[in-house]
Amino acid sequence: MKLLLLVLALCLVSMSHALPAQTHLEGVEVRVEALGEGYRAMCSIVEIETPTFKRDGKLLSNVISSVSIYSTVQDSLVSVSKLSVELWEQRYLSVGCLPLNQDYRVEIDIAYHPEGQLELCPKRLQISDLRNFINAKDEKEM
Repeated sequence: MKLLLLVLALCLVSMSHALPAQTHLEGVEVRVEALGEGYRAMCSIVEIETPTFKRDGKLLSNVISSVSIYSTVQDSLVSVSKLSVELWEQRYLSVGCLPLNQDYRVEIDIAYHPEGQLELCPKRLQISDLRNFINAKDEKEM
């Protein structure tokens, strides 16, 4: 029982929202499409393409992509939601309409589980600030 509590505590610490800022994750591509002026949208269509992972030769196919949106003005959590996830050309594609302006910080957490299961400490990819992640990739490509 103590070992289970220790493992749970370690997993929770690793999922903490105080993650270091990443500017690169191997195999992760982000595409952004702004909505037209006529939409008066405060969000952009964001596609996050991530690699597939296997464990013991089996694809980790139960992929959960979640987003946490924080107000930078009030320094508070505004929303938590799941993104749509599809398997597309041997990669996973997570899609959503997300705010990328200075008023918000967007965290992405993508967890990979075996089919039909939820693991306590799954394989995961995390982006602590999506806008900074995108800007760093853009600067790197220039």
